[in-house]
Amino acid sequence: MKRSIKEEIGRSHHTYDNDPVQYDEHPDVDVEVYANDEGMWSAKVTCTADSSLSAPMRKFPDEYSANHYIRTACEDIARKRMNETLIRKLIRKILVKSL
Repeated sequence: MKRSIKEEIGRSHHTYDNDPVQYDEHPDVDVEVYANDEGMWSAKVTCTADSSLSAPMRKFPDEYSANHYIRTACEDIARKRMNETLIRKLIRKILVKSL
């Protein structure tokens, strides 16, 4: 006697929008990338919340290199902003307990 098992694993029909969040969609990040008149690519990442975290304008030989620069800069900004928020919450909790 042969039995077949019909299962479907790993599909969620409950998630409305399961597309991953892109690196440049962070609310504190403004990204500029474009081909310049020198045949190169220019890229700049600005942190709107803290200008000291911004990545300066740089030129790259190809689009792939420019996108890599943007991705790493956006991830650094997001990580630093998230850690800053966590540290502030921790300090606030410590101060409230001490009062």
